[in-house]
Amino acid sequence: MPNVDVSHQDLLQQKHVIPALVPPLRLKPILSHRYIDLWSQASDWVKEAQRIVVVGYSFNNADEHFNDILRVHSDRHVDIVSPGATNPAFLQRMEKVFGTAASQYNKVTVQGLDCRQAKKIRLIAARADEVDLEKLFSGA
Repeated sequence: MPNVDVSHQDLLQQKHVIPALVPPLRLKPILSHRYIDLWSQASDWVKEAQRIVVVGYSFNNADEHFNDILRVHSDRHVDIVSPGATNPAFLQRMEKVFGTAASQYNKVTVQGLDCRQAKKIRLIAARADEVDLEKLFSGA
């Protein structure tokens, strides 16, 4: 499955991955206007997305800029794929990011994997190679 699919004329049908290496610092250095534009574009893409799949991201406090983009658009379906996604520490981070108590996440199974779900957020305890990402994008 390609990480980027811009073959559709309709932006809502496209998939975008925003690759960048930004150090895990609470105060992110603004290296150029390009980064400001990229974060603004990322927010727009999340706003327009029907489904969001986040793979291998720990939701660290130092990354509050991205956490806030997801928080602002909390009506989106979000699948989070990470090996520790169902452990208590990760659930506590999700409480800080999405405002849903850890106790509100129910056990579910997605593609045969142990998961937790609250509202439109699914936490999938897996590595990226253990999940069919295409099915997650399609809502399965």
